[in-house]
Amino acid sequence: MNAKIGGSMLLALFLLCSVSAYTTSIHAPAVLQNEYIGTLTVISLNLTAGTGNVTVTGPSEVGSSTLESASVAAAYAASYLGVNDKAYNFGYSIHDPNANVSGPSAGLAFTLLAVSALQGRQLAGNFTVTGTINSNGSVGEIGGVSDKAGAAAGNGMRYMLVPYVQGSSFETEIYYLSQQKYGLPFIEVKNLSAALPYAGLGSNTPEIGKMSINLTADYHATGLTMANIACSACSNAGYFSELVNYTFNFTRSEIYSIGDNFSVAKAQLSSQLSQYEEIAAKGYFYSAADLAFLGYQSASVFANAKYYNMTGAAQYMENVSLYCSSLSPPQMTRNNYEYVIGGELRQGWAAQNLNLSEQLLNASQSTDGIITSVNTAAVSYAWCKAADEMYGIASAMGGAYVAYPSGIKSAALSAINSERAYASGGLYLDSAISAYSQGEYGTVLYDTAYASVFDSPTALNQSTRGVVSLTRANIANATYGIWPSEFSKSSLFYLSEASMNGNDSANLTQAYETSLLALRLNAVNKELSGSFVPANSSTGSQDLYQAILRENQTLSEIQGEISVMSAAMLAVLVAIVVLFVIMLAFFLKYREMSAGVSHGTVQPERKKSRRTGV
Repeated sequence: MNAKIGGSMLLALFLLCSVSAYTTSIHAPAVLQNEYIGTLTVISLNLTAGTGNVTVTGPSEVGSSTLESASVAAAYAASYLGVNDKAYNFGYSIHDPNANVSGPSAGLAFTLLAVSALQGRQLAGNFTVTGTINSNGSVGEIGGVSDKAGAAAGNGMRYMLVPYVQGSSFETEIYYLSQQKYGLPFIEVKNLSAALPYAGLGSNTPEIGKMSINLTADYHATGLTMANIACSACSNAGYFSELVNYTFNFTRSEIYSIGDNFSVAKAQLSSQLSQYEEIAAKGYFYSAADLAFLGYQSASVFANAKYYNMTGAAQYMENVSLYCSSLSPPQMTRNNYEYVIGGELRQGWAAQNLNLSEQLLNASQSTDGIITSVNTAAVSYAWCKAADEMYGIASAMGGAYVAYPSGIKSAALSAINSERAYASGGLYLDSAISAYSQGEYGTVLYDTAYASVFDSPTALNQSTRGVVSLTRANIANATYGIWPSEFSKSSLFYLSEASMNGNDSANLTQAYETSLLALRLNAVNKELSGSFVPANSSTGSQDLYQAILRENQTLSEIQGEISVMSAAMLAVLVAIVVLFVIMLAFFLKYREMSAGVSHGTVQPERKKSRRTGV
């Protein structure tokens, strides 16, 4: 134990021997449930000599998680200072009965109070804190940070301590968004030791500055060799570069729409996009587009700030839903089927993701939840934008219309059942099931290929050399069609990144998984292209084709109605003819009898029985 802590202990012991109790307090933010606003309350601790009893009072109900968090806080604080927690009673009190300062989110505040009381030193009064406390003193993540920041700023707090999160995580983006919105500096702390100086319990007060954000990553674009994989069985492979440029453009548009309050994030994302363009220039088209797509997701967090309320979020989702549902794939041909299926895939993923975003919105209890739901919907919008472009490319490619043979339907069902044996659900499997119900059997086979790779985590037990060898073997056998060849090139990209990063496991795993997907899509392409049958339409636009189908259906219905009417009319006509023949026969017979009487012709005698009853 260092001298500073030892001195603090002596001071605490002196104070505890000289007074019967010590009281300290801290500002703690909370979120009012289902109101999407924060509140700032005060938590105090009355430390007395005792037997280790820990209590929490104030709210009308105190949950077990709140009491457990206070107990962990008291025990760790005492352990940190090297004193016996069983020699004291810790009486925490929350001074706002309406505030939801509960559960583990007040853990760090409870711990700072315990250290403050045990040392006999008051905490700084111009800050607030949120975060859980673990038994080892580490600080855990919490929710509702945006609403809490609003409450802290509105009550004059100078800064807020928050749990440390990884620099590339979505939570970091929420931190930065909230900090910039309210002008309140965020201080990230990993553990109690890091928090103490900012709470006024250190030997000096550290400099307070706003947290920075880092959305950049070096992908060694300048060190990449040109991609050297040639696509086999590809029709107009150059169209893929159009798709990449389209992705760059809509990502760039989203970046440009970011407000000036987030200028640092805006500049970083713009710089990253330039790097992705360098990657595309080396021929790694899918890798570049995929990275730009991820950049779009980050940009949308800041660009969509105006939607971060219940009404705005619901309207945003409605707009995305209307746009996505308006898309319709063109008729499939032997030339364009990969782009049609690629679009159907993304449209299906968007539908699944949009359902998730609506569930997140309905379950949200803070603005953080609304931000998450809107960002999830933004991913759906981006997928639909990509699908729209793919459908346009497919229409431009043209070719003879084809259809799936009956055998593909059973193959699609078999693929779904096979994946169900390994996973109960997931984006790709759920999308495959939906595609099957719509008769998109090629899309089912693609979806299940994705599911087989990504719905379950990949465990690589090979050496680095073994992983590289397996990956390259997959790549060598995956060039049949635009998607397999592009994924193969992407796999090479991640192998290159791994090599330049000391063969890190993340890039090696990405390389292997991508090569495995390429190999499985390669098999699907061969199965599909070898089984297509001609569709019952001539080459032409999809609109014309659909119009012909509708016209043929209408004509068939009319012909059916005409057939029924014709049969009825024929029956009436036959009845009329029969009646006419009968009447004609009677007429002729009558004339014959009349002619016999007038000319004295002798008629044969008729039997009386024939006259009976006349």
